[in-house]
Amino acid sequence: MIHIISGNCTGKTRKLIELAAKDPNSVIVCKNPTAMMTKVKKYGYYIEAISYDTFDRINNPLCPPIDETYFGKNYYIDELEELLSSSIFYENIVAYTLTNENT
Repeated sequence: MIHIISGNCTGKTRKLIELAAKDPNSVIVCKNPTAMMTKVKKYGYYIEAISYDTFDRINNPLCPPIDETYFGKNYYIDELEELLSSSIFYENIVAYTLTNENT
């Protein structure tokens, strides 16, 4: 797993898009897929983007399966913290740790 950790406006999303562009099996998970697709196209790529809610439904065993095309994909998460605080979890997350195994 690759960690892209940096401050605001430092190119994290662009790095994520560039990584995903190298993977023909990639899907970007983000808050606003429409805005993400605009960015992706601006950089000259086509990568599918889905919302946090869609990602939740794909991974929730209690939800009926949605489109099978999402099974077996490689997911690139934009703004992990927002994903953790979205409806994917039904309790408030106050803190988390992250191990950077690449250092």
